[in-house]
Formats: sequence, structure tokens, C-alpha cells
Amino acid sequence: MRGHYRVYLPAAAWVVILLWGSVAAQAATREGIEAYQQGRFERSYQALAEASNQGDAAAQYYLARLYSRGAAVEKDPETASAWFRKAAVQGHAPAQYSLGLRYAKGYGVTRSHIRAYAWLDLAAEKGVAPAARVRDRLATHMTGEQLDAARLRKVGLEGELGSAYLSAN
Repeated sequence: MRGHYRVYLPAAAWVVILLWGSVAAQAATREGIEAYQQGRFERSYQALAEASNQGDAAAQYYLARLYSRGAAVEKDPETASAWFRKAAVQGHAPAQYSLGLRYAKGYGVTRSHIRAYAWLDLAAEKGVAPAARVRDRLATHMTGEQLDAARLRKVGLEGELGSAYLSAN
């Protein structure tokens, strides 16, 4: 019987550690978002950086906004885009919208109407109303070939997003 506990105790310990890490990341995210909304960007950065590195999509989105604004950190469009992408591939709709806008404008990423359309379409499907408007406006400046490529790109993104995309819908 004692040997039986030795097998499961380490596994149980890992579960507790992983759950604690998740709870800690969620608490840091809440603290970081509250600080962001209050304009306390230094504190926001500290909390959000910690949670972002643990993979929290909401934290990654707000950290991207800090880099986009240059609040508490040097303004860095490329780093902002990278954090938006990390959140977007986890199914975070506002990040998908923000990344779509960045591709449409070429801000922090190489301009691509095809990629912009694909990200905006994903965000629109999740109910981000401005994403649908921007996507539809963008489509008026695209050829039929480009729209087909954008739709194919979206299918590829859905595959890349995998369960994160499906569970968020």
C-alpha cells in the first residue's frame, strides 16, 4: 500500500503546482488589467508580464496594448504584434481583431490584406462587431483571388488555433 502512495503523491503534487500556477496567473492578470484601467501602467506591466509568460491570453492582450501605447515600456509595434498574436492563437477575440487591424495597416507586421481579412473574420465570428465592419470594408479593396486566399488562410488559422478556437466558440 505504501508504494501505491509513492506513485500518486508526486502526480498529485504536480497537479496542485499546476493549478496554483494557473490561479496565480489569473490573479496577476486581474491585477494587471485593473492597474491598466486605472492608468497605473508600471504596476500593470509587472503583473501582466508575469501572467503573459505563463500563457494567459488576456494578460498577453493587455501587455500588447502596453507595448502598442508605449506605456511603462518603450513603444514597440513589433513586440506588441507578437503579444497580440500569442493571445490571438489562443482564441482571444479582441486580440484577433487587433492583429487583423495591424495586418491591414502594416503596423508592427508586414502589411497583408489576406492575413488581415482572415484574422478579422475570426474575430467577427466571435461577435467583435467592428471586426466585421473592417473586414467588409477591406474586402472592397481585394480581388476575388485575394478573397479566396484569405478564406483559405482563415481555414489554416482555424487549424492552427485548434482546440483554443473551438472551445472559445
